[in-house]
Amino acid sequence: MKNNNPINKEVTLSAIAELIEASAKKTSKALEAKIKSTSEALEAKIEASAKNTIEILEAKIEQSAENLATMTQNQFLELGEKVDKIEERLVSVEKKIDRIEGEIIKKVDTVKYNTTKYRVKKLEEKFA
Repeated sequence: MKNNNPINKEVTLSAIAELIEASAKKTSKALEAKIKSTSEALEAKIEASAKNTIEILEAKIEQSAENLATMTQNQFLELGEKVDKIEERLVSVEKKIDRIEGEIIKKVDTVKYNTTKYRVKKLEEKFA
């Protein structure tokens, strides 16, 4: 069946302008919504990335501090061992010095005794 009612539509420039304006507003609102959602998504991703980066850096800093503390402790332990060895050598040197002093005292006493003995002998010969 054929429609016998002819629809008379007039297309005017103002009607076309209204259609374009309505379409532009609709498109503009859709783009603004898309831009807003994209912006919010990017902000969330940036914030999450920054938080993750901060956590990673804090963990690395903490690990570095622990490594530094371990290295420092090891250096102090090595230094302590070296000081112990030096102290052992110092005790050995002190014992040797004490022995040498004892030998020197014996030698000095012997020289003094011999000198005194010689002087007494000379005096005895002179007054005898």
